[in-house]
Amino acid sequence: MESLLQWSLANSAPSDGSQPPAGPRQPLDPGVIDAILGKSDADHMRDDLQIIMDETREEDDRVGALDHFEMVCTL
Repeated sequence: MESLLQWSLANSAPSDGSQPPAGPRQPLDPGVIDAILGKSDADHMRDDLQIIMDETREEDDRVGALDHFEMVCTL
């Protein structure tokens, strides 16, 4: 453990101000966050409601969307 501490101290950047500060942080792209975290529950519910209300869809699809909608609502 001591050797790991010594290595980290030897390989860390000095904090005496000799290096310029890091640039300003750029805001994260919401698309990247959505790709990582997936859709929100509200988005899932909205999609399920569209399927439920669409009378041109198969009954099995509508029932499955209703089941999923109920599951999301009870979480």
